[in-house]
Amino acid sequence: MRDIEKLHRIVKMQEAFPEGDFTEYINQLENAENYNRFQKGLSVQTQYKKLFQDIPFVKECTPLGEEQTTNQKSKYQIPDYMLSVSKSDDSSFFSLFVDVKNVSNGKINCEVQTKEIRGFQEYCKMKSNTPLLIAIHWEKQDIWTHNCLDNFEHKKKHYKISFFEALQNDLSCILGDYSFLIDCSFQIKKLICNNDISSDVLVDQKYGKIDKVFLKKNNSSYLEIDYLQYAAIDSIMEFKQIAEDDLSIIEKPNIPFMVPKLSYWISRLMSVTNINDLSEEIYDKTFTAWGRDVIFTLFDLIIDKKVFSIPFTKTKTSDELYKEAFGDMSIYKQYCKNS
Repeated sequence: MRDIEKLHRIVKMQEAFPEGDFTEYINQLENAENYNRFQKGLSVQTQYKKLFQDIPFVKECTPLGEEQTTNQKSKYQIPDYMLSVSKSDDSSFFSLFVDVKNVSNGKINCEVQTKEIRGFQEYCKMKSNTPLLIAIHWEKQDIWTHNCLDNFEHKKKHYKISFFEALQNDLSCILGDYSFLIDCSFQIKKLICNNDISSDVLVDQKYGKIDKVFLKKNNSSYLEIDYLQYAAIDSIMEFKQIAEDDLSIIEKPNIPFMVPKLSYWISRLMSVTNINDLSEEIYDKTFTAWGRDVIFTLFDLIIDKKVFSIPFTKTKTSDELYKEAFGDMSIYKQYCKNS
């Protein structure tokens, strides 16, 4: 077994090593400089599962084993996950493979080696032509896209897709990772907390601790919202102050506003609530499920509608997946109409 293969296997088994032994073993390998790259790659794979296993249409996200014989590796490349995704009738599901990639250091292209792509294609054929998507985490933008291989440009040694092309042809909405349109006029009123009676209060960077938060939609009366709902709104929108006094601050956002994707909104919410692990449980739910449910409470308050994207360049894979996911729904009719 090559050192590079040992490294990949040992990284996964890190917790089994006594303290100090793991680092000592890594330093003995010829390819020790690749440790950080492997660790980061595995971390992105783990984050993907923690995030997308609770996205609305995903029923199951199953890791696929990396263990292969030499003969198998020469022909097949096993993707990272198999997803079970709900169909439009919500009474059945379809399966697809997902392999996870990370684009770091501000790069604008995702490249996958031709040999790896060929291995994926052979593996999918062996598995009854199950479709494959490449899930790409664009680190600088903190955006996930799901793209089929036909969206990649084939060079001699690799397949390549740019960030712009990945966004144009993103298929994430088949998993329930859709966008949100906020098109209503609303205001946020924050009451300043003059008496510090609790540590469990919101903090405004300029005005200090906030006692309560209210939301006023159009010409209706102010309605109190909880801290979690405010955190979700504040994580994604910028506000302009329109009034203030000794007791309160009133702010208004720029609208219309499009939230790019549910997964992006959950990630933003995680950053403002100082949660470092998507699997951390809050009220007996993973953070992803908790964040998703908090965001969904905003439908009656500020969210006007869900927006399902349609790829700019349609492929055989996108045809198959949109039909499976949306059936007779209006989004599929729109997809077909735009052919």
